[in-house]
Amino acid sequence: MPSSHTVGKNQLVDHRDSDLSKGFSRAYVLCLLSITFLTVLAQALMTGMAAEQESDAKLLSAVDHQRRLCGDIATQAAAIQASQSTDERFKALSTLDKDARDWRDSMADMGIKDRLGLPYDDNKVVRDMYSDLRPQYLAMLEATNGLLAHFNSKERMGGYVKTILAHESTLLQRL
Repeated sequence: MPSSHTVGKNQLVDHRDSDLSKGFSRAYVLCLLSITFLTVLAQALMTGMAAEQESDAKLLSAVDHQRRLCGDIATQAAAIQASQSTDERFKALSTLDKDARDWRDSMADMGIKDRLGLPYDDNKVVRDMYSDLRPQYLAMLEATNGLLAHFNSKERMGGYVKTILAHESTLLQRL
């Protein structure tokens, strides 16, 4: 039969094991909570980075679209001026008119949203870029409209084409 002294020691050991076990359990739960928190935080950061990359991709796509249209307008303007036949001129005029409408639509209300849904007004760098480009864009658009309206006048056509080509290089450099 065990002595009362031995039973007391065993109960003391059992009590210490129970306290130690509770301490490990608390530490384990805290570790699991920390890991869960860090996982959720990492997912939130990755989601934010993905959204930022998507926004950057949309911006690059919009800028690339503007570059292409700018170049197409200058090419068609030069083709109109150099055209030898009425058919060549009307084909270039038709393409120029389509490109000018597309350019006007995609640049309309700069600073609000473009057709890709990118909120330009939320981004100071983009707002500043479009503010800087606006004079070149408006000069090219005005000259394009003039060229479309006066395509039969060789004298007036030359001035419009010259304006388009002069502003195209500045616009493309800044884009």
